[in-house]
Amino acid sequence: KRIDPLYNEYFNANSTDDLPHEDRKKRLCELRNREAYLLPAYHMISTTFADLHDTPQRMSAKGVISEILDWKNAREFFYWKVKRRILEADVEKKLKLVNKNLNHGQNVVHVEKMVYRI
Repeated sequence: KRIDPLYNEYFNANSTDDLPHEDRKKRLCELRNREAYLLPAYHMISTTFADLHDTPQRMSAKGVISEILDWKNAREFFYWKVKRRILEADVEKKLKLVNKNLNHGQNVVHVEKMVYRI
């Protein structure tokens, strides 16, 4: 069931079994034309609804991201983040060479202790 009353009228009129074939075909054509007419509006509404879920403010409120970046500083921020992760991965590989019994999770804990000495 749709919100559009005209669409519902076409749909309900087409759902009865006592319609002759020509009338059913005509009603089905009206139904498809109404869907084509409504499609841009439904598309715009659904796109706007989806876009509202991916805003930085919404993601921050949900705790998915830690901070909202300024666009002008984003490249530098991600450069240093990737560089740090690459260095952490190198340290993990070296730890694995020293102690082969350590798994990935244990390596991460050791790297975090070294990097984030508290």
